[in-house]
Amino acid sequence: MSAPATVYAYYPYARTNSTTTAPIDIAPDATGSQTDFLYGSGNASVNCVQPVSSITFHHALARLTLSILRSITGTGNGYLTDMTLCNLSPATALSLQGNMDIRTGTITPVTDTYATLSLDVKKTLSTTVPVTVDAMLIPVTIDKNVELVLNIDNRFY
Repeated sequence: MSAPATVYAYYPYARTNSTTTAPIDIAPDATGSQTDFLYGSGNASVNCVQPVSSITFHHALARLTLSILRSITGTGNGYLTDMTLCNLSPATALSLQGNMDIRTGTITPVTDTYATLSLDVKKTLSTTVPVTVDAMLIPVTIDKNVELVLNIDNRFY
């Protein structure tokens, strides 16, 4: 009889990966979408007698959600073109790449002093109904070292 083994899984799967860490890249793709990274482990050990285990996946990234209302005294059309997050100092908080431990979901960020995450939004703001903007980030502590810039009517806020 074979020794019991724990089953681990992650998404998106990379056939070329043969370790317990998976590379993470949260930069938007050509369509402007970000990839959500998931990890999980089986609910039971497997072996040749018990070959079945169910896996529950968990999200490895943090989700930043902005809920934005247009000012009633503002001028212009209130067209939100894009949102940018960038590091302000060498005390890096934002990172676009890292390595995820597929057993725990812990991500070790790759330090990048000049990391910038830009997301196309292309939504018109309302004075009554908030527009939501979502970004997925590698979990970190941000302490006044990241700047958020909103491009509204070609003006930066």
